[in-house]
Amino acid sequence: MQEGGGDGARIAGEIGPESGKWRFTDLLIFGMRLFCNLGKIFCMYKLAAIFFFVFVIAGTSRLKAQAQPTLKGTAWKFYVDALHDSLTMHIGTADTSFTTSSAGEVVIRYLCKLQKDTLRILDIGGEYYCPDGEGVYRISIEGDYMSFFLISDPCNNRADVLNGIKVRKTTESK
Repeated sequence: MQEGGGDGARIAGEIGPESGKWRFTDLLIFGMRLFCNLGKIFCMYKLAAIFFFVFVIAGTSRLKAQAQPTLKGTAWKFYVDALHDSLTMHIGTADTSFTTSSAGEVVIRYLCKLQKDTLRILDIGGEYYCPDGEGVYRISIEGDYMSFFLISDPCNNRADVLNGIKVRKTTESK
C-alpha cells in the first residue's frame, strides 16, 4: 500500500512503506498515516467523565433547590382545642402573614421566614399576639400536609398550639 493512496484502513503492527514497523498507536486511514496517542484519548475520556459527573451533581443540586417547597401565598387549616375553633394560617407573598378564625376574623398577624426546613414566626399584632419573641420550628411537608416541630419558642401558647401539629393545605384565601 502506498503512502498517498490505498483503499481502506489498517492499524499499526503492519510494516509501513518506510521499511519499519509502525507503532501500535499509529493509524493508517485511506493511505494517510495518522498519529493517535491512546494515553491522550483515555485522558480525554476521563476528563469528559469528570465533567459529566460534575454537571450531573450540579444539576441534581439545582433540582433540589428548585424542589424546595415555598409557603408563600399558601393557606393551611388546623383545629385548636383551646379555642374550640378551626384556624387558617395564611402565609403571604411578602413577609407579613396572618391567621384567621373560622368566622374570617384575623386573630394574629406575624412575620414569617422560611430557610430550608426552618420556619421563623414573629408575632406583630392581633387578638392572640405574643410579644415574647420569635418562635423557631422545623417543618416537614408531605403532599397537602405540613407538620411543625418545636426548635425554640419563648411564647408558651404558640408552642403549645404549633408543636407537633399537622396542618392541611387549603384553597381558602383572603
